[in-house]
Order: sequence, then structure tokens, then C-alpha cells
Amino acid sequence: RWGRGGRGQGRGGRGGAGRGSASKSSGDENRIDLRSLEAAGYVHLYGASPVLNALSATVRDLDPNEDLERVRSMEGQEADSYGDEEGDDDDEGYGGGRYRDYDTDDNDGGYEWGGGRGREERTKKAEKIRPETIPTPALFLQERKPSSSSSSSSSSSTERRRRAVVSLAQSLSLPIHDVDKGILNTLCGNRPHQGYVLRCGALDFETAPPHLPLPRDGGPHLWLALDEVVDPQNLGSLVRSAYFLGAGAGAGSSGREVGVLVCARNSAPPGPVASAASAGALELLAAAAPSSSSDDAGTEHEVDGDEATPAMLSVSNLPKFLRTASEDGWRVLGAAAEVPSSVLRLHRAAAEDDGSTPPPPECLPFFDAPPSSSSLPTILVLGSEGDGLRPAVAGACAGGFVSVPGGGGNGGGGDPTLASAVGVDSLNVGVTGGILLSHMVRPAPAE
Repeated sequence: RWGRGGRGQGRGGRGGAGRGSASKSSGDENRIDLRSLEAAGYVHLYGASPVLNALSATVRDLDPNEDLERVRSMEGQEADSYGDEEGDDDDEGYGGGRYRDYDTDDNDGGYEWGGGRGREERTKKAEKIRPETIPTPALFLQERKPSSSSSSSSSSSTERRRRAVVSLAQSLSLPIHDVDKGILNTLCGNRPHQGYVLRCGALDFETAPPHLPLPRDGGPHLWLALDEVVDPQNLGSLVRSAYFLGAGAGAGSSGREVGVLVCARNSAPPGPVASAASAGALELLAAAAPSSSSDDAGTEHEVDGDEATPAMLSVSNLPKFLRTASEDGWRVLGAAAEVPSSVLRLHRAAAEDDGSTPPPPECLPFFDAPPSSSSLPTILVLGSEGDGLRPAVAGACAGGFVSVPGGGGNGGGGDPTLASAVGVDSLNVGVTGGILLSHMVRPAPAE
């Protein structure tokens, strides 16, 4: 299984055919070719939390490739000795050979391979290759002014965070480069990077098994299923809520565990924007951590990491998956303002066929729906930003529907028609998911 057993096995990885294409020859050697880097399977995570969590989870490809070795060989250096974190003789605090110093002697803006105990002049075929052009995983940090490396700042939260990121990168033998802020802006598309950019492999979620493990088998008791949510900001927001409200606790921890299911197609990709919006929770959910399961006597047993199910999975056929889950004992609830008309039509047609009058499906205010628990495992389904639940998905919500009632509001000057027209008659899917999850993971009241 991809993504297990440490670095270099990230799901999705990078395409072998594209390697080396981002580093051009002659005059193009120092040009950052983002398209070629993307074609080679690389993405650029940005922001302190996404980078820190990606380095911690190691579900993405972080292995340096042959392009880095080519540069090392060309420079005649053994370049992977970063030294200790404190860096006794390194003014930046990282020690070791790496691309360290910005070359101000020329106007080409190049980087020169340094020796780890000071900068050495290269007089014999000293090709200057900027590290950001090399198609290999690497950590890029915004270069600091001399005053920022003083001892007075060493105890600050910013410095502690920086040292934590560097320490993780060093433990993975990942190249570390101090670069100009403008380079970071280019790598992340001018998004707020906080001085951190991580080049790594792309990520593909693991496919969910046909039968979702029940809580007694070590799985979460609550899953958030996203029906073609296409906005990466919404995906990140929902993942962050799921992690904060329980998914990070691991199976068997006080009944507050949540997983996330996404559609394999027509859904926001798990890229840098979604990772940033989730504050890196996306990286942590994609990692498979050992969890616990319970036997018939109620005794908990540890599940091996190779057998544990990640808390974030993809589904190729969501309606079929939900119907199977219902048959396996899961309560499947759909989030909707009211019972979808397609479901009501199916109900009426079924009643006419067998001549019975079963109770119509309900849409309860969320606070009237029993919370999820190990004895009432639940899949909560959220629809897309524009169209909500697809008819086939809504039809698979055998447990009914839940809504977040509005307070009346004054959108459109109090006119409901105008309120609907200006788009304030409902909540964003990310906000809706946070409210519903908060209710669903709370402990059930004692009987």
C-alpha cells in the first residue's frame, strides 16, 4: 500500500517520464518551469502548518531523485550532510553542505553549492544552478536577515516552528534551501506562504474498501461523505473541521472519531490549496495510523499500521457505496434543507407499486437527530456547492435527512425571494459541515 512505512512512498507519487524536464539547459537553466514540475508529479505546499504536517505524515513523495545527484556530482561535493540543527559554524543554523548563499557577485541570481563550513569559490566549471529549478523534493525557506537569527529570537514561537520544520526535513534527508521571498511567491502562485514552501509529490487518496469497517473493527463511527464538492477551499475547511472534531484522535478514543470520504471524480483535488485551507489536516488524515479494535468481549486490540484504514478515502461510486453501507448497519444521513423532491417521487412510486403507505422520509433539524456513536455508526453526506445532493445519492440516504434551520435573517430587505436571489438563504457547505459534525460527535445524553 502506498504511503505506509515512512517517506518516499507517497500515494500518487510523481511521474517518472516527466523527471528532469523542469531543469533546462544553457540559458534556461535558472528558469522555474512550474508546468514541467507539475507534469513531473510535483506540487508546492505552502504555509507553516501544511508543510510541517506533510513532513510529519510522509504520505507524499519526499525522496530526492537523480537530478539532485547529478548536480551534486557536477559540483564535486558530497552535499547531503546538513550537520546538527544548531549549526555551530553555520550562520543560518542548519550546518552541512547545501545551497546556502545568494550569489551577489553576478546579476544572474544564481546559487552556488557551499561547503558547510563556509563558502568556497568554484574556479573549475562552477556552474550555478538555482535549487528551485531542480525537479526534486525540497524544502524552501525564506532567507532571514542577520538580526532574525540572533539568540533573542531563538525562544519565540516563530523560531521554534522553523526549527521544528528544519528538524523534520533533516530527518528525511530532504534538501533545505534559503531563498528570496520572490522565489517562494513564484513557487506557490503568490499565495500566503509564511516563509515555507515544500516541493513534494502529488497525493492520491486511498480507495475505500467495498465494506466500510464498523467501529468494532477499528474504524471511525462517523464518516463525512462529500458528494462532488469541487471547491478546494471547502474541501480543506471540511477536512479541518473533521480533524479538529475527532478524526485526529484515532479509533477507539472516547467515541470522538471521524473519517472523510470523497468522490474519486468531480471532486476538489488534494492539492496545495486544499491542504492550506485545512491547515495541513489533509496530510494527517491521509496517513494510516495504527488504531484499535474490539473483540466480542469488549477488549481492545491494536491494529497493525499496514492493516489500519486511513481516515480519508475516495469512493468511485458513492450511491452504490452508501447502499452497501446501509445494508452493513450504517445509518446514512443526507444534509439538505428539506427532503429532496427526487426522494419524494421515489417514495410515492414505491407506495403505488405495493399499495402500502409507508411513512414519508423526514428531514429533521440537526439538533433532533441522535448523535453518532459506536452503537449508531453514521455516514453524513454533504452535497456539492451548487446543486446539493445528486438524486442517486439522495436516494441512498436511507436514514433520512438533517438540516440546519435558519433564523429568518434580513437578506434581500426581508423579502424571501430577494434573499434567495442574493444567495443568503443558506449556508456554505463548509459551515454546514462544521455545524453538523459538531453535533454528531458530541456524546449522546445518558439514559
